[in-house]
Amino acid sequence: MYGNSDWDDGLKGGERMQAILNCFTRMRFVDKKTAEIDFKQKEDTGSAPKHLIPWFEYSKRPMAGTPICFGHWSMLGLIRRDDIVAIGQKASSVAQIAEMLRKHDAMAYTIIVCASAGESASMQYIAPYAGASIGEYFMNKGKDVLIVYDDLSKHAIAYRALSLLLGRSPGREAYPGDVFYLHSRLLERAARLSDARGGGSMTALPIVETQAGDVSAYIPTNIISITDGQIFLESSLFFSGHRPAVNVGLSVSRVGGAAQTKAMKKAVGTLRLDLAQYREMEVFTQFSSDLDEETKNQLAYGQSLMYILRQGRCSPLSQAQQIVTLVTAMARIYQQVPVSQVCPLRDYLLGEFAAGRPQLMQELEQGAALTDEVRQQIVDFAKTALEKFRRAGGR
Repeated sequence: MYGNSDWDDGLKGGERMQAILNCFTRMRFVDKKTAEIDFKQKEDTGSAPKHLIPWFEYSKRPMAGTPICFGHWSMLGLIRRDDIVAIGQKASSVAQIAEMLRKHDAMAYTIIVCASAGESASMQYIAPYAGASIGEYFMNKGKDVLIVYDDLSKHAIAYRALSLLLGRSPGREAYPGDVFYLHSRLLERAARLSDARGGGSMTALPIVETQAGDVSAYIPTNIISITDGQIFLESSLFFSGHRPAVNVGLSVSRVGGAAQTKAMKKAVGTLRLDLAQYREMEVFTQFSSDLDEETKNQLAYGQSLMYILRQGRCSPLSQAQQIVTLVTAMARIYQQVPVSQVCPLRDYLLGEFAAGRPQLMQELEQGAALTDEVRQQIVDFAKTALEKFRRAGGR
């Protein structure tokens, strides 16, 4: 376990979490002299040798809130800015992510509960519930918590192994009959408390691994039926260089436009439909070399839409930047340059808008409406910037 040790102030959440943690027979400790990490067997009193201190004490920092994440290994993260989570990874992968979080000072509000691939099935089974109890502790203190389970498919496999060892009757894919309840009772612990109860919240983000991209498999469909939507990451898109590799057709939000501003909803327009038509047309054109001009234009438009959705790692866009990018894309600005220059043009346009239209960008960021007049201003300025981009040789 990694994170902050400021647990128990008498709240029920803290007591429940402590009870679960007391079930663990091994904990990770750090030698105060050498700073080396090691596993040590707890003594009957529950204390460690004096020269060792718990890892979370070693890494303790002033706490602004607290995050988590789990599964095979779990991390719980505070919804403050951003949090990263993974489950069922190798111990080396856990160490790399922990180091990355520490480098960006994220461990001050992050906890990692680890039950790696080398742990027993029982440890992998209980890890998400331990993380959920930790998250509830901070939720009961009025904190906003993000808890990521990565991944629940391995959690289900661990539960299946335990059930078969206990002689329980197997069902579909050898899973026990209550495998749905296994995850529903876990994910339904995410909630938003009323102001009378402190106003804390816990948001669950489960991750599920699919086999050959089959979202209709047993465990994925169970998770999808519980959550408020899904983001489907497709391996073929990833290997083609499209990252994040989000399949727009299979990714769904049941929250819908309630989570978007009016300007964003208007800027999106028919983007989803256009991308769906492009994917269908792309498959059809593989069997035909004779294409009419209209089909070629539609393919070029679809390719430009796919390219503007590419992002660099750790390079999020603000709301204003997203709106400008979508409006210019729907106006087919990016279709006027080769596909290889779509991303450079997008970055160039955003830089031009930041320098030449700061007031407009600030208004969009603050939630201003996207009127027809504002849309036309964006398109006109983008066309002017496009000419400058061409004169500069596409740089």
